[in-house]
Amino acid sequence: MRSKPSKVLRTKREYTAKLKVRRSKLSGGTKLADNIRKDPEHWVSGDDPMTAAQASYLKTLSEQAHKPDPTGKQLTKAEASELIEQLREEAGVEK
Repeated sequence: MRSKPSKVLRTKREYTAKLKVRRSKLSGGTKLADNIRKDPEHWVSGDDPMTAAQASYLKTLSEQAHKPDPTGKQLTKAEASELIEQLREEAGVEK
């Protein structure tokens, strides 16, 4: 008589979800990325021009915060990130 087969993870998504649960248990339930956020001043690519995604998000946030659109300025990635944080607070948008 055949024994019951163990649950097989059929998709990459199922495997990834299971792996995240295992990692969470091993790390004491804390997210691994919680303590690795760097200050934008210390980014290696912080002096590069802001990305199109940053510019788009800045435009949206500035509209929500009723502030002038800052995307016409030549901002760096680090400057854009700091401005995004500031506008999030002013617009009342959570992370």
